[in-house]
Amino acid sequence: MTARRKMIEAAAFQGEVIAALRAAGNIRSAERLQRCMDVRLARQRNSGWPWTCRSSGCAWCRVSLIRRWWMGLTRWVVDDGAPVSLVVLPLHHPPNGFRGATVRLRRALRDVRDRTTRRSLRWRVVAITGMVGADGTAMVLVRHPHIPRAEVAEILGRRWPEAIIGEVAAVLPNSEFTVEDAVEFARLRRGIEPLRVIVLPQRSSGSPPGQEMGGSSLTGSEPMPVLF
Repeated sequence: MTARRKMIEAAAFQGEVIAALRAAGNIRSAERLQRCMDVRLARQRNSGWPWTCRSSGCAWCRVSLIRRWWMGLTRWVVDDGAPVSLVVLPLHHPPNGFRGATVRLRRALRDVRDRTTRRSLRWRVVAITGMVGADGTAMVLVRHPHIPRAEVAEILGRRWPEAIIGEVAAVLPNSEFTVEDAVEFARLRRGIEPLRVIVLPQRSSGSPPGQEMGGSSLTGSEPMPVLF
């Protein structure tokens, strides 16, 4: 597909999202997406970097946000050289319920990690991050120092029997969302937050597995990944 054809299809998609937002009374969100589209369509070679709306409801900004955040999350989770596994989980959500499904997944992952920690303190160092995709799946990266991948697969498989776990691969979450999903993201005006999953470890992985840390978390020494 040529770049011109991609631009035409993106503009048509964006037009449907903008029309739906206006019909629902979300004028501010619609105007923001309209401005982003107008700037991109009017852009010429060597005209500099265009103004962007940075909305996950935007046909252009969403692709860039997902790519940049996924690269940042991957770099963050593998930073200390600990073993990391890629887990693909199903994400079931009703119409206009994508953010709610992401929130429930985030809570479920944290609850599974915390419940397992009560039986084995090794799980206190487990960190989880990832993003949900338009294909109905969530791509989750699990950092699991001192824990074999087979154990991670067993624990997560009890909650999600359809889970697929393996090596971290050079892949990106699917960004081809429907118009309805894009409208939901644009109305929220939360950037990439409706698509992002982050569960910080309960303590630093630099300490021995059995050492107590007084309830401190990794946030004291490692910031959460943030992209601008």
